[in-house]
Amino acid sequence: MSKLKKIKFYCQLIRYHNLLIGASAVLVMAQLLQYSNHNMIFLCALVVMIIMALGNIDNDIVDKNIDKINHPDRVIVNKSLSMREIEIFKKILIALVFVLTLQFNYWCAVLIYGVIIPLLFLYNYYLKNYFLIGNIVVAFLLGFVFVFSELALTERLHFSFIPFVLAFNLSLIREIVKDMQDYIGDLKHNVKTAPVILGINKTSYCLSAYIIVCIVLFILPYLCGFYGKLYLISLIFCIEIPLIYSVFLLLKVQKKSSFRRLSFLHKILSVSGLIVILLSKG
Repeated sequence: MSKLKKIKFYCQLIRYHNLLIGASAVLVMAQLLQYSNHNMIFLCALVVMIIMALGNIDNDIVDKNIDKINHPDRVIVNKSLSMREIEIFKKILIALVFVLTLQFNYWCAVLIYGVIIPLLFLYNYYLKNYFLIGNIVVAFLLGFVFVFSELALTERLHFSFIPFVLAFNLSLIREIVKDMQDYIGDLKHNVKTAPVILGINKTSYCLSAYIIVCIVLFILPYLCGFYGKLYLISLIFCIEIPLIYSVFLLLKVQKKSSFRRLSFLHKILSVSGLIVILLSKG
């Protein structure tokens, strides 16, 4: 196998596009904070990307049998890369995280080793099999990128709560949509996701109701005076209208292909959310 192909498989394993979204969240937070130390911003983004990569690798290892059913085209473990190669890659990433976190303050180290990494481990090996708990943990960790970034860059917390809430809710919606897409494999392997426990129909109705609540919730920062008109305008066009469309898809079209489309839509919303957060101070 050529080196170029190997690199491609490693990029697929770590899901590089998700890592780029994580790094972009750090850049957005730095812009909101008007923080100009580019070295620290780079280090923060790198740590976020590496930790996300470790989580994605463990997820693929744990889900290798389920992915043969749900995502046969993206199975990497023991197919494109051997377990030995993956374990060596993991050890390199873990060593990098350890070295890089020495550059951060005490509370960042506490968050990484006391909260983020333990939650990633618990999610991949235990919590993902419990109804909604796994979804909530993933959404929390993705939203927590904003909290970690502010703490790493400024050693305080002031601006990251609203971005955290926005990212948490958008991520939670997407995680449940992904579970609907993966229903057949999860059912076969007795993974207790919301669609497996409630069924596709009930999950669609419950998720639609939750999305409507989020549509109202996301307007509150404007109504409460935290953010200005630019936030409201960008929110409506980048988040609210796509969310309304996703409710329509959930209630009207309940096929795997539509859930795949929904999952992609909500990945786009992750990027749109960053744009809204970036414009929030306008």
